[in-house]
Amino acid sequence: MAKIQLKSDNIYPFGGLFSIFSMFNRSGLRSVIDGHLGKRGATKAAFTHGDVFASLFGSYLCGGDCIEDVMDIKSFWDNREDIRVCSSDVILRTLRGLSEDSVYYESGQGKSYAFNVNERMNILLLKCLA
Repeated sequence: MAKIQLKSDNIYPFGGLFSIFSMFNRSGLRSVIDGHLGKRGATKAAFTHGDVFASLFGSYLCGGDCIEDVMDIKSFWDNREDIRVCSSDVILRTLRGLSEDSVYYESGQGKSYAFNVNERMNILLLKCLA
């Protein structure tokens, strides 16, 4: 016979992510991101670049297909003090601000190729891997 336990605690469908966010903070990734990309806003209330990337990371770990999916799971994280989840608008605005213009090349055969090299983000990637 199976035993049934009644739980009176709050149960969250994405509760396993709390430990992942905690590890994200402890690993120093958030501070590397914020240190390399700088401040986003003049006030302390502004989301940091680390908050933006953590929100995006959490959304995709929960099976989100697009940036707007962060809004579906935001309410489960809003009651935590150590997790600041941005809205999809903030994420999109921040990513747009970090983007670079593409460089276009035309081959000898007349084919056109577009390359987007974002040196700032490439350096950040290398810092995160170190």
